[in-house]
Amino acid sequence: MLQEAIDFREESDALYAVLDGLNDDDWKRTTQFKQWTINDVIAHLHFGNYAADLSLKGADAFAQFTRQLSAAGARGIKHKEFTQAWLDGIGDRALANRWRLFYGELAEGFGAGQPSYTARDRAGAIAIRP
Repeated sequence: MLQEAIDFREESDALYAVLDGLNDDDWKRTTQFKQWTINDVIAHLHFGNYAADLSLKGADAFAQFTRQLSAAGARGIKHKEFTQAWLDGIGDRALANRWRLFYGELAEGFGAGQPSYTARDRAGAIAIRP
């Protein structure tokens, strides 16, 4: 398994261990990151992991997803709002548990050392290397 995938899983596991000790009110607590709540930050991480997983599936899947995100932005929808809609109401501990299951799968996928490719998004070419 690639060291980066191992590190990703270990860092995610460490964060999950902190989240596991939160009470229901803690999820709504504001952080120093953009004044987002803990729930917002985990939603952002899960969303990013989903995009990374699409990069494993190929340039077309990743590009389609980034086009959807760009189109939403052109309509004035902020990234955080897009993510909340994408999650369809999942939040707090249920979101953390979903994130945990998914980051494990993602680490396995990237750890397999699949070939790299270049995807395109609105910023231009991005090298994606598992």
